[in-house]
Amino acid sequence: MDVHEREVRRERRVRVPRARGKDRGGPVRVVRSHPDERRQHPLSNGRRLARTRGRVADRKTLKSKVCLVGEIAVGKTSLIRRYVQDMFDDKYIMTIGTKISKKTVRLEGVRGAHDVTLDMTIWDIMGEKGFRQLLKEAYFYGANGILAICDLTRTNTLEDLDDWIDHVLKVVGEIPVYIVVNKVDLKEGAKFDDDAVRAFAKAYNAPWSYASAKTGENVQDAFEAIGRAMAEQQMSAK
Repeated sequence: MDVHEREVRRERRVRVPRARGKDRGGPVRVVRSHPDERRQHPLSNGRRLARTRGRVADRKTLKSKVCLVGEIAVGKTSLIRRYVQDMFDDKYIMTIGTKISKKTVRLEGVRGAHDVTLDMTIWDIMGEKGFRQLLKEAYFYGANGILAICDLTRTNTLEDLDDWIDHVLKVVGEIPVYIVVNKVDLKEGAKFDDDAVRAFAKAYNAPWSYASAKTGENVQDAFEAIGRAMAEQQMSAK
């Protein structure tokens, strides 16, 4: 067998059979890629990566300590439980010394940073007046903010906030203060009005709001407001 005949036989072995009626150009296989497999322009990936890196770079993580102060039975523990666990218990449980809770909150549009992840430690301070002298540096040291709580149905709880706030400020210096008038769900038994709260808050240049640990009204807003104020003060100090 000469060389030419061997080449012809080899071609016959590898030739793909053609269907009748088809042209002799051989079968054509069309391969369609899955949308997820289509190659993207390298610049689009770069832009996406840059945006992602930008968002990560813009988000700051801060740690803050907020002290809840106020007289016995104003609802400090109930406010914390509502905020942290979204729960409420009608039974009064007296805080002995202090209780510490933690909550992570994400804040957008914080002055000095685009977004902030705030790891907040919430200190529930015992409301016994005689305990204030014992607390001092042990519990107030390192505080970044104060949530001052009073009870709408007891006038003295607003008046006594002076001593609580001043005790903290003497230890840590000027930090944000936010005043919460709790038990707005019992407003028919209110013992003071907006003007009294407004006048008190003005002395500390502090924002304030009504709230209800029982219904949850304004609880999250109050904690996030003091959280934002603490974050902005920390960012301005950097």
